[in-house]
Amino acid sequence: MTPGQFDHVFQTKLQSWTRLGFAAQSFFSLQEFNRLNKIAQSFDARSRTIVFTFFENNYASLGGLAAIAKSLPKFMKNGGESVVFISPFHRNNKKIKKACESGNFVTIFEAAPITCANFSAVLSCLQDITADVPSYFCSIDDHFTAETDPYAYGDPSMLAKDALVFCAAVPVMLSRLGFKNNVLIHAHDWECSAVALTSQMAVLREDLTNAKTVLTLHNSY
Repeated sequence: MTPGQFDHVFQTKLQSWTRLGFAAQSFFSLQEFNRLNKIAQSFDARSRTIVFTFFENNYASLGGLAAIAKSLPKFMKNGGESVVFISPFHRNNKKIKKACESGNFVTIFEAAPITCANFSAVLSCLQDITADVPSYFCSIDDHFTAETDPYAYGDPSMLAKDALVFCAAVPVMLSRLGFKNNVLIHAHDWECSAVALTSQMAVLREDLTNAKTVLTLHNSY
């Protein structure tokens, strides 16, 4: 398999798809929306970096999503794609703690400011140096605190909040890591869906040069 080998299969549908502007204009002004459309035309799929975002990972998991998180990025990398994996650092998970004790994680950067709407925090980025593909983990104090699995919060509302926090953090991580151009984010499940919005906010801030998002819903509930 070579990069872009199957792109032509989807080309006709993509060309016939009309972007629904009324939804985007709930978040962006008409001027911002037009600017984003213009920037989108500069996206070069031939030099893309596919960024896989998963709320589960090889350490913190519940079901089949972690298996996809482990296998799909590796498969795409072996096929010649430039691939990056990003997931929350579930600090209280037993396997995460054990991996830290084993020296699997190194800190790439710390104390990066993150602001989205009325939310602000500081972000640290860790890399799993044992992973088959470049794998980065988002760590923010008082967030991603579930223990037995990534969804096992004592307060159920924290899952939705942490999902939004993770989506706000992803573009900051990408910018800091140097992945700014032709970023194709493959978001998995609803916990990662808001990255389609936050990535465009990052483009307007010029933290990212251009970015597109594809969402796969494995569990649509």
